[in-house]
Amino acid sequence: QASKQASKQASKQASKQELLFLSRTLGRAGVGVSLVALLKNIDYSCFNVTLGIEYPVKELETEIPDKVKIIYYGEISSRLYRKIFDFNKKLGKQKQNPIKRFFWHCLNKLENLRMIYQVKKNFNKKYDTVNAYHQGVASRYAIKYIHAKKKILWYHASIIEYAWYKKIFSRANIIVANSENVRKMLLGEWGNKFSKKIEVIECFISVDEIIKKSLMPIQIDLGKRFKIITCGRLSPEKGMDLAIEAAKYIKDITDDFIWLIIGDGKQKKLLEEKICNLDLNKNVKLVGYFENPYPIFKMCDIYVAPSRLESYGLTIVEALVFAKPVVTTKTDGGLTNIINEYNGLYADFDSKSIAENVIRLMTDNKLLGKIRKNISNINFKTLQEKKISCLNEMQCCKKGG
Repeated sequence: QASKQASKQASKQASKQELLFLSRTLGRAGVGVSLVALLKNIDYSCFNVTLGIEYPVKELETEIPDKVKIIYYGEISSRLYRKIFDFNKKLGKQKQNPIKRFFWHCLNKLENLRMIYQVKKNFNKKYDTVNAYHQGVASRYAIKYIHAKKKILWYHASIIEYAWYKKIFSRANIIVANSENVRKMLLGEWGNKFSKKIEVIECFISVDEIIKKSLMPIQIDLGKRFKIITCGRLSPEKGMDLAIEAAKYIKDITDDFIWLIIGDGKQKKLLEEKICNLDLNKNVKLVGYFENPYPIFKMCDIYVAPSRLESYGLTIVEALVFAKPVVTTKTDGGLTNIINEYNGLYADFDSKSIAENVIRLMTDNKLLGKIRKNISNINFKTLQEKKISCLNEMQCCKKGG
């Protein structure tokens, strides 16, 4: 009986298809968060899943399902090579010097060869399907160095970052755009010959999980002021400077608000100085990185997405899950997820326009209530189920194909 059971189990295991996902990091950013949510919705009765991560940023590692095998294929174990790698990063900041620029190029070629070797060594089996979930060099690795029957390249940007994408993506079986606007952008750049390859699957979110996380206690007292939040990297494309400047316009009208900016990044010091210079210390708070930002989402009145570039805008959808009206700039992500005056408001790419739309929601209770009611009628679970069905069907590869 035990032998039959073992044989049955082995047969079941052998019938599973082998999936490989390649991505850049497990950092808590939109691509990483949506990848984790996607992996939680894979049908593991049908698939064995391996996840290859280029850089060992592991903020989301504990949230990856136990059945996923994680390989940090770019991790540096050699102390000597770590010194060379760190030295090359410093050279990258001094490229105006021709000699340093030459050595920088040489060391970059060395790093490229190392990464190709690591990819070949760590993923040398035959897979049924490989997914390059990040559109960077993972796409190149998937096409050129991974043995798989089906190759799927995901695109999470609203611009063409590199000219070589066209050649690499032309060799894919399927290209997944994370919004209809991104699909249109790709077709506009690459032509209609890609139209049969491109499918749209919007970013995954774990609805039940983020609602559960929002119930966790948090030590923040925001009082009875009107509460605004923005969440994302402190980097130019996210437009945090526009949010701070918008807060100045709002303060000229009313002081009865607080604006929390969740996240960390290279612009932190610059933004802190801007807050101080505009005398906004009581109204705008850079609260830093939160492993669980959802209790703050739950307690806010509105969400603001001031980005200059956004292909999907995962945090916009997360705010909508909590029935929070959204003020967004007209990025691809904003236009994908928000219908003006239905579940949020559109703003132009300037601080005054953002402020004017925030003030509308602060002062027009009828509009605020209408938008909240509209959002509460959206069934996010049904939308997620459609994505899950499409995802699992897409991953399947015909045996012998």
